[in-house]
Amino acid sequence: MLTETRDEVIRGWHGVASQLAKEGQLDLAYDVKRFVDQMSPPRTERQWTAHELRQHVPTSRAQDRPITR
Repeated sequence: MLTETRDEVIRGWHGVASQLAKEGQLDLAYDVKRFVDQMSPPRTERQWTAHELRQHVPTSRAQDRPITR
């Protein structure tokens, strides 16, 4: 369902870009295509939260501590 919705959104933006190109607004059509290419992948709320947490939490605290015996 999530990927199907994303596919519909992308098709819509591609339609906008095509129409802009037909109207001679090539720079704006290019910007729309670039925007679509840079969209983050579809994620559920849980996936989005996990991704954001991974961005802000250190990967391992063991790397910060010196090795002792």
